[in-house]
Amino acid sequence: MLETIWTSFINKIAADLVTVIVSVLLVLYAMIKARVFSWIKNEMIRKAAEEGFALVEQRFTDAYKEDKFDRAFAYTSEKLARWKIKIPDKEIEAAIEKAVVDYNAKKAGGKVAS
Repeated sequence: MLETIWTSFINKIAADLVTVIVSVLLVLYAMIKARVFSWIKNEMIRKAAEEGFALVEQRFTDAYKEDKFDRAFAYTSEKLARWKIKIPDKEIEAAIEKAVVDYNAKKAGGKVAS
């Protein structure tokens, strides 16, 4: 009888322990997944902005600064829309400006801002 109670107690503790471990793993998975997807999204935004800036810098060398920015913005917006990434216009503007700053830093022999 004591052995049956003891076995039942051990089984209950084991089941509870497994439940806790699985719950912790699911929470960690959700946290990691959110961070990874956020990082991927940011990299895609950065890449699109760099492409937009590079395209404008190569093809429209004689254009006014505002026109260049508008063209880079249009390219970046269209690319992000194709990837189904929706972000505010201010974030696209910031990504393009960062691409310009990084380009100028590389050109001057400095370090790229992270």
